[in-house]
Amino acid sequence: MTAKFALVRGRDVVPIAEIKANGRRVSTMHELTHVVQQRGCQLTLSFDETGVSAAQKTIIGGFKSMSGMDSETEVVDQALVGERVALGGFKATGAGATPYFPGNTKYSSVKLTRS
Repeated sequence: MTAKFALVRGRDVVPIAEIKANGRRVSTMHELTHVVQQRGCQLTLSFDETGVSAAQKTIIGGFKSMSGMDSETEVVDQALVGERVALGGFKATGAGATPYFPGNTKYSSVKLTRS
């Protein structure tokens, strides 16, 4: 099964297994678009590491250590060309995020907050 969403920054693409916004699963880009506009929004991105290369795992680790996302960091719908949501203004938080170790678990998560 192909991941529906992906996290993209420049040419780097990492498949997302699941997106939760404020604790609720997001299933469409329309829903994600509305949620990220809310103040105090919290996103949890769980990455699908099945078949992910070492370079992509480095990207996942980089997203976890970033102090903040910029307008180049986007979530895209892999099935719909042009469907994307920018994550500018979101910051990675350490609390509640699954520790990242390449190959440690099937999914690795990062929690993002927008104040």
